[in-house]
Amino acid sequence: MFEEQWEIPLCSIHSIYYAPVKSRFRKPAVPQEEISSYQRFEVVIKFRDSFMHTVTAEVSFNDAKSWAAELLRCGLSGSYHWRIASQAFHASERERYQQETQKFVHSYPMYYVVPGDIGLHELNRMAEHWQLSRFPVWVWSSLDGVSLLRSSNLASNTEVNWEAKSLNDKVLECVRRASKSGELPHRLVLNDEVTVVKIAAAYDRLRRLCSVDSHEQFAARDKDWLARVNHTGWLQLVSYCLSKASEAV
Repeated sequence: MFEEQWEIPLCSIHSIYYAPVKSRFRKPAVPQEEISSYQRFEVVIKFRDSFMHTVTAEVSFNDAKSWAAELLRCGLSGSYHWRIASQAFHASERERYQQETQKFVHSYPMYYVVPGDIGLHELNRMAEHWQLSRFPVWVWSSLDGVSLLRSSNLASNTEVNWEAKSLNDKVLECVRRASKSGELPHRLVLNDEVTVVKIAAAYDRLRRLCSVDSHEQFAARDKDWLARVNHTGWLQLVSYCLSKASEAV
């Protein structure tokens, strides 16, 4: 985050503020377009001695050019198996008419990559059947044709929903055709107990443990440091992530 090579202990940071910054100043054609104009973000760090440091950076993978470069890096440039989809509204009336009913997924960036045979209407329907509307999106592909996608689980009522099953089968078939082996993709299901709240709580406990105000406090914690770190639950989460990553590889 800092251009200089500073070694900053966590205990010296009082608070961190984050805010999106518009990359261009113009009136959006429609309200949703205003969201896509935030291509940069600004972070202000306040230290305990009241010193302030501001960092401005680009928002990663929030534009079509970034995803096009990533597809090129993975050897998929020009591949008809994948396409860049957009949540941003466009200026033309025909496209606006098509996208007026588009379901906006707030936890996804403005642009993402999906199988090439999945159209806008199907994305809208998929958003209805995946939890939090997080349908499968492309993340990475190796040069030998293996691709990685991520999504939430299907909604609980999809087992008896023919449309959800049909859409899920189509995604699997699209991924199969995109792979050189021609095999159906392997599905990794994460533990439902590993929630965002649990991860945040474990990280907060680890951060508090690493934040010391004096040498005496550090010496007291250092005596049983490994036990204290283990008690935060962070190591268990890291171990679980590594085991799932190993399974994916």
